[in-house]
Amino acid sequence: MGVLELLKRIVGAGKDEEEEMVGTIVEGPTPVRLAKRDGEPWREVLAFRLDTRPELEFRQVTGALTAKHRVGDRVRVRYRPASAGVAMVEWVERLR
Repeated sequence: MGVLELLKRIVGAGKDEEEEMVGTIVEGPTPVRLAKRDGEPWREVLAFRLDTRPELEFRQVTGALTAKHRVGDRVRVRYRPASAGVAMVEWVERLR
């Protein structure tokens, strides 16, 4: 890691990569197991799609406090683009 990248992480300059989207869940959430890099253990994510960006698969890392969502829920999602067609979710908020 270079000095400039380290400085960006400390100051938080990478925050502008985060995006926000509002939409209705049209597919999923489906549990998916992903391998971490360098021989680290598997981790489970929930994969889902929104009506506003159906070509993008949102992946949310699961945990003890992960809220349950289902098809038809209107949500606001904060995410970071990870690769072509995939976004890693920072958080999901259900809208009423």
